[in-house]
Amino acid sequence: MGTPNTENGVASDISDKEAKIIKQIEYYFSDINLGKDKFMQQEMMKNNGWIPLSVLLTFNRLKAITESEEEIVTALRKSKSGLMLISENERQVKRDVEKIPLPEMTDDYRKQLNMRTVHLKGFPLDAQYDDIHGYCSQFGEVESLEVRRTKDKQFKGCVFAVYKTVEEAEKAVASDEKFKENGLLRENKLRYFERKSEFFAKREQKKKAQKQTSEAIESKFVANAVLKIKNVPKDVGFAKLKDVLGKYGEISYVDIDEETSEKRGAEDASNEVSSKQIKVESE
Repeated sequence: MGTPNTENGVASDISDKEAKIIKQIEYYFSDINLGKDKFMQQEMMKNNGWIPLSVLLTFNRLKAITESEEEIVTALRKSKSGLMLISENERQVKRDVEKIPLPEMTDDYRKQLNMRTVHLKGFPLDAQYDDIHGYCSQFGEVESLEVRRTKDKQFKGCVFAVYKTVEEAEKAVASDEKFKENGLLRENKLRYFERKSEFFAKREQKKKAQKQTSEAIESKFVANAVLKIKNVPKDVGFAKLKDVLGKYGEISYVDIDEETSEKRGAEDASNEVSSKQIKVESE
């Protein structure tokens, strides 16, 4: 049996530290986080939704605020949200799912969530989380801020900010407010997905076009029609090579190996060329 974390629905004397504790704990149990946090989902399944405070205190962001279970309990009792329950022994907490149930992951909910989520790109790579959160918060209440990182944990300069309402998200997208000196790309997550789809489609088209070009070039190659020339002066370019070799037939393709200064060409009269001494002078 848990006890609500409110005192007559009124919070009193909340310190800055307590406000940070409340915000961090309630984020862990929020709709946004519980919808994607596999670890939290697994922990909640162990004991009917209850999670020991000792487990939560292993999370870096909470641990950076406090390492005291007593401080967490004291802070949560002052929260006005009604989101959390505290166990009788004050060693565990859970979300009050009877009072505030988790939303169903329907298509409509996902669409609405994507409309409340803003992709912001262009932050300095050394930007701090608190500074980014403060910047995003000027447009509305930020329910979640996902800092995007590379595989080696380096900041990519972009974030996903989830706002409480679609109107707040639209305000963030419409703004031209810079982050310090940096202008930012702004779009909701629906547009983000559309743009990425367009990008991948264009990249696939480009690959197909390159493949078709390569196949068209290779189709012109016939047996014994590839000529390899060594020791060509580095200042001799394509124009000079084509001028000299073109006397013996059509040049289909030339590939320059910059490291060895080798030139490889294909032409229909390679047998004739190979039987002659070709002099390529520096321009």
